[in-house]
Amino acid sequence: MHGIISLGWFYWDPSREIFRLPIVDRPLGWYGACFVLGFILGYFIILPIFKRKLLETRNLLERDIQDWPLLVKDFKVAQNSPDPWIRSLHLKLSPEAKKQLSQLQFMQEPDSSLKATLLQTLNELKGSRSRIDLETLFPQTIIPLKQLCVSLADRITWFVTVGTLVGARLGEIFFYDWPHYREHPLDMIKIWEGGLASHGGVIGILIAIFLFHRSIKKNFPEFSILTILDCL
Repeated sequence: MHGIISLGWFYWDPSREIFRLPIVDRPLGWYGACFVLGFILGYFIILPIFKRKLLETRNLLERDIQDWPLLVKDFKVAQNSPDPWIRSLHLKLSPEAKKQLSQLQFMQEPDSSLKATLLQTLNELKGSRSRIDLETLFPQTIIPLKQLCVSLADRITWFVTVGTLVGARLGEIFFYDWPHYREHPLDMIKIWEGGLASHGGVIGILIAIFLFHRSIKKNFPEFSILTILDCL
């Protein structure tokens, strides 16, 4: 009991500054440092989450092909491959698709219908082969899953970072000190002087996630807004 009462006299008042940055002579505060650390940790946490989600998509999609002319070349040379599985890629094609392949010039992009046919053939013959197996068989054609995850993580980190900062700053401006900023509009951009509202940041994050979803929904249809929120 005595120990509990004594805690009431405990005084915690650490300095807001960690140290001052040289040259610019600006303080680095604990709040800002933890803010940045949170984004960095979040980036590395979300990478395996994105990977697990992408692995749930069994079929290859158009976004997984990084070089269509090379895929066309792979299908053309597949008929002479000693590997039965690779050779079956060409055998599985319809006569019309084979004709279209033969008519394509070197490094010419196939049309959308032929792209769909090639993807369908790959997915039908994929069988028990994993995504990693296909990346090994077609190293210059199929985008590595890790690269897709990094691309998604980079994009959402930028969206969320900007959304958080802009939202938190606008929250501070409009919710707490609008009369001051109305009289001194240039102070709105002086974020280094402090002034971030957490609830404004939450609103900014939600808007950022909505915009992020709109930017990826065509190439990543498996990521709904709810899925993205679940990943976060």
